[in-house]
Amino acid sequence: MSSLARQNRLENRSETALVWAVFAAVFCFVLYPIIALFYHSLWTPDGPGLAGALKILKSSRKLLQNSVLNGLLTSLISSLMSLIVGLFVALSSPRLSRALKLFLMLTMISPPFVSSLSYIQLFGRRGLISYRLLGLSLNPYGLWGVVLMQALSYLSLHALLISTAVASIDPAIINSARDLGASTGEIVRDLILGQLKAPLAIVALLNFMKSLADFSTPTIIGGKFSTLATESYLNMVAYGDIGKAAVLNILIFLPSILVYLVYRKYSAGQSRQASQQAPVSYRRKGLLYRFLAAFTALFLGALTLQYLALILEAFIQRSRGKISLTLAHFSAASTHLSGAMLRSVLYSLIAASIGAALGLLIGYVVQLRKSRLGNYLDLLSSLPYVLPGSFFGIAYIYAFRSPPLKLTGSALIVILNVLFKQLPFTAKVGIDAVRAIDPAIFNSIRDLGGSRLRLLSDGIFPLAKESFFVSFANSFSSTMTTVGSILFLVYPGQKLATIVLFDLIQSGKYSVGSALALWIMLLTVAVNAGCFLLLRHGQKSRSESALSRAEKVGGINYVPRLD
Repeated sequence: MSSLARQNRLENRSETALVWAVFAAVFCFVLYPIIALFYHSLWTPDGPGLAGALKILKSSRKLLQNSVLNGLLTSLISSLMSLIVGLFVALSSPRLSRALKLFLMLTMISPPFVSSLSYIQLFGRRGLISYRLLGLSLNPYGLWGVVLMQALSYLSLHALLISTAVASIDPAIINSARDLGASTGEIVRDLILGQLKAPLAIVALLNFMKSLADFSTPTIIGGKFSTLATESYLNMVAYGDIGKAAVLNILIFLPSILVYLVYRKYSAGQSRQASQQAPVSYRRKGLLYRFLAAFTALFLGALTLQYLALILEAFIQRSRGKISLTLAHFSAASTHLSGAMLRSVLYSLIAASIGAALGLLIGYVVQLRKSRLGNYLDLLSSLPYVLPGSFFGIAYIYAFRSPPLKLTGSALIVILNVLFKQLPFTAKVGIDAVRAIDPAIFNSIRDLGGSRLRLLSDGIFPLAKESFFVSFANSFSSTMTTVGSILFLVYPGQKLATIVLFDLIQSGKYSVGSALALWIMLLTVAVNAGCFLLLRHGQKSRSESALSRAEKVGGINYVPRLD
């Protein structure tokens, strides 16, 4: 056997080992914790057991009603607002549309409770608008405060999803309607809305699932209104009852998994329809267009006011009825951090880098290694999407609190948790990235005798830099701003910045919390921008680079099975 043949044989074995290692990692850190949570909370003596679980579920009927009501109202309001804003973004001129998308993406880089913090500052009992401007002393807490803040928090992402769905509609359909004299309002009413049934269903389901799992917003502004998520948080943090917290999370998980199955059905149909299309020039006039523009301006104004309130609160100090500018809140925020910010950045960089690479590996297995293993891997990598953050955190405690994988109390369990919590997004990006690569690239590597490992090193990774950046940026931003899944895993001496921020808000230190929130958002934007510029600076002709490297490989014949 020639040296080249032996080398390729060794590379193929390495590739096989790598594929099985990816599957083992996903099984160990996604499915195993879920099994551990159900097993330890329902069937072992140290948990409530089935009888105890049924008793907890029976006593939680009111909490379930509150959670479902909150989810339905949030889903209805946020979906409607997302539709309006998304339509306007899609109908706007290319320059305005790009500006709106950039603004919406920037508003997504913030901790999940910034909206609640700004809401209290603006409309609380001593709010800037309600009390100081209007002289009112309003009670901002309760169901409607939670619904409005959740709807506003979810709107940016879902408006982008709607605008993308509109952009994927075949331009020939729109142009034909325009040629027949249809107005913009008629096009939206008769054509576009009919094409948005699946995307709207996806947005509504996403809103419902997120609302069920959210405990931070009801905890901060819910007042006497409590949900399953908030009760689970209190039982875990305040009472130390991990068994009851686990059962309550199971109760959140069950409706979420049903909703998720419906979501998978709609999203699968939508992904088959979506395609890259040239932009369409709409007539930007008419009553409907003016309504969309007015509502979007109102929404953008509300978001701008929210962040202005945050900035203002971070820089002002109230003393004896007078307001003055100060930097004292930033100094106070730095004393609360005690290394938490550096720890957050380090954990986020590690989780985002490994997660982005893992997503591409999953894309390779699913798209090029057409097998049952790829199907199972695709399903398992999607599971964290439906899991509430607190569910995933408690599951990790049950799974990794004892040998042979005793990870509790370490930095590794936090990094693994945030890495695999973001796996659904990174895997989806990786699968789409591999699907988008020209099959001729893989055929060239194969024709030149490349091994299966060369498909990764010379085909996928050089050609998926943009997808890698998308996964990295999303994972880094999500890790920097997350709190739900890691709240129960971080020891007091190892807190992350978002947990420090959550503690500050709960203790009523809103000004210091505002300063810390600004630090988190600015640092997140800076790291993402630096990574983007670095990739752009080092980017070369990707196809030529991959093909030139492919000329140097040799080995056995391998034909990838492509869609």
